[in-house]
Amino acid sequence: MAVAFIDGPVITGDGRILEHATVLVEAEKIVRVAKSGITIPQNVKKIPLDGLTLLPGFIDAHVHICLDGSPDPVTTLLNDIRGLVVEAANSGALSDEQIAANQLQV
Repeated sequence: MAVAFIDGPVITGDGRILEHATVLVEAEKIVRVAKSGITIPQNVKKIPLDGLTLLPGFIDAHVHICLDGSPDPVTTLLNDIRGLVVEAANSGALSDEQIAANQLQV
């Protein structure tokens, strides 16, 4: 089912706020976000954003990655963090000094 969230403030992924915007969702995918120029087909469910703010595509990042059901979740968490540091270092995102200053100890 297609849904159009209409006439409300929409905060985009780059931080812009579009006032009186419309977000069109089809087959559970955001297909259009705009302040104007969206033609909404008649069979689309329309949801007014009166008094609400929409953050399309926002992902709930509140997770407990260490609670994965493993026998030793703390070690799992530390290994996950080490992996992220190694990825950042290999990508060039961290300098040698930053890596040395942030060595993880078990």
